[in-house]
Order: sequence, then structure tokens, then C-alpha cells
Amino acid sequence: MSKTVKLLFFAAFMLIFSVFEANAGCVHDFEKADSGWNIFCVSESSHAYYCLKKCGKYGTPSDGINTEEKCVYCTVSVKEPDCISGGKTIYMCTVCKRSKEVITPVGEHRYKRIRKLPTCTEKGYDIVYCTQCDKSYKENFTETLKHFSDGGVIEIQPTFSRGGILKFSCRVCGCVLERKSIPELIKVSKKNKTTEKVSGLKVKSYGTTFVKLGWDKSSDAVSYKVFYSTDKNKWKTIISDKNYISVKNLDASGKYYFKIAAVGKNGQGEASKTVTAYTKPQKTKIENIVSSKKSRVTLRWKKIKNVSGYEVSYSEYRFDKNKGIKSVAVTEGRKLSLSKLKSGKKYYFRVRAYKKFSNVKIYGAFSNVKALKIR
Repeated sequence: MSKTVKLLFFAAFMLIFSVFEANAGCVHDFEKADSGWNIFCVSESSHAYYCLKKCGKYGTPSDGINTEEKCVYCTVSVKEPDCISGGKTIYMCTVCKRSKEVITPVGEHRYKRIRKLPTCTEKGYDIVYCTQCDKSYKENFTETLKHFSDGGVIEIQPTFSRGGILKFSCRVCGCVLERKSIPELIKVSKKNKTTEKVSGLKVKSYGTTFVKLGWDKSSDAVSYKVFYSTDKNKWKTIISDKNYISVKNLDASGKYYFKIAAVGKNGQGEASKTVTAYTKPQKTKIENIVSSKKSRVTLRWKKIKNVSGYEVSYSEYRFDKNKGIKSVAVTEGRKLSLSKLKSGKKYYFRVRAYKKFSNVKIYGAFSNVKALKIR
């Protein structure tokens, strides 16, 4: 072997030895190869990663390269957390079908609220309950309501030999509020006087569902029978031990007839003259008001049952000044458009319903005032 060949063998040996020695002491820093080779979650290529330090080392899973990091996960199942248990999301790799779970902590209660209105026997309160579990509690208590008297019902009819009993009950809960005695009946003869006829019956005031009446006292009256009707044919009766009464729970926008008879030791006297009274329409409210065109405005308000029409009032000034007020009657629908208003000026608006009875027009309360600047 020539000297030249021996030198070549020695040089090759020293080169190989230096590579292995450098590789053995190198702290590898792997990076993905640019050769097109890949390392997937199901197959590993030993030439997918190489050491940046040019030591000749190629990375494999045995070198700590995690193939799971290359998984392509998609969501398979999701359970939302609630107040009973935590949530769970299941992911699965679309390549190798490897799955993993992610747990979320227990969630909060999801509350809903129901309002129980008060009555004359029970307080009102809110029931707060969770829609996911059995947890519930009560809060925001309000006091019980007052009893509503039915005006009195004859429980025991009086006779000529004994008196009767008048029972007052609550219209809501039915409990008995009190009982009053009714004097026994007396046979009327020529020698006996009859109970004095009631006079001076007047309507003191009226509202949406009530009428207040007053009359002169009868000297021999123990109580008074109040008769009321809407047609003078079918009469309802309530009892009063005073010479005045407020008849409640009437229909709005109604016409009623009233008469009074005194009840005394000599029995029931002759009924008074009949008077007529009216109840007011319900209060409406402005639902929408807009000025979409120059010098014009359009109003829309809530519909009220059993009325003849509406009155719309408007002014450039507040209504408490009672200045420059204009009114327009609307007999059909619940909408009104006004024109020829001053552009750029602020106007005030309000609406009320009315009911016509022959020559009488009964107005309801005004709605809340709405203000608008005209285009």
C-alpha cells in the first residue's frame, strides 16, 4: 500500500471519529427539515428533524419529540357546566383517532323569579328558583291587602216575630267580616207609621269604578238599602248604616241609576227618587310620538274599551300654565297627525278618552304629558 493511500485512509478515519465525538457531546436543538419529510402522529420519519448545530444528528420520537403535538383535533362532544356538575369537552384526532378530555369546573345557579301577589289572607313575595337544581328561596315580602266587603247579604230574613241578620263578607277570600242585626218586621196598619222616605239623594263624586252618594238622614232609620242598576229593571242591593256610601267595583264608562230606602222599626220605607250617575273612562297613555316631516307630528296612544272617542290637547307651553292649549277630537282609531306646527319649536301633548251619554260627555283622566321638538 502506497504512502498516499495510507494517508487518505487515516484522514477519512479521523473525520468519522471527529463527527461521532462532536455528536456525542452536542446539546441538540432540533428543527423541522426542509426536505419535505414530515413527522406525523401515526408515523415517524427519522429524517423529519435535524440538529441546528450541524452535528449530523436527526431527531426521532426517542429524542423527546412528541408526536401527539402533531395531532389534528376536532370537538366530538361538549357538556356545559351547571350548578350540579362540571362540564366536559371530548376532542378526537382526525388522523389517529386519539382522544382527550378537558374538564371545566362546576358552574353557577341559573335563577328565575316568579311573583306571588298578596291577598287579604297571605303576604306577597318573590319565589326565586334555580332551573337546574332544587334550590329556591323567597324574598321581597309585601303586606297583606285589606278585605273588600261585599256590602252585606241577608243571612237570616227578618219576620214579624223575630229580627234577621245581615252578614258582611270579603269578596276576595270569603271570610266573614261582621254581622249586624235587622229589626223584626212590623205590620203596617192605619194606626202605625211607616219609615220616613229618604230625600236629598245626590251624587257627591265619581271615578273610573266608583260612585259616591249622599242623602239626608231619616229620623227613624236604622240602616239604608242602596239600590243600583244599569237599566232600571234588575236592581242590586247593598246596605249602609250611614247616610252616605261609596259604591265600588263598577264598570268604567258606565251609566248607573241609584235610589235609597230607609229601614227602621216600622219596616222599609218608600224608596227615594232615582238619580243618574256615570263612571269615567279608563286612563290612556301615549305610546308613540314622532315628527318625521317638517312642521308635522304624529301621535299614537293606547286603545280604551267602551269609549266614544279621544281628545288630544297640545300647546307650546306646559299645561300647568293653562296657556295656548288647543284640543282636537278623534272619534275613529287611536292615531292623529297634526300639521302647520312651528318648526324647531318644542310642543307638549296629552290625550284622554271620553264617553257620550245623550247630551252628557264624560272624560277620563289625561295621559302623562309627552314633549317633542318639531322638525
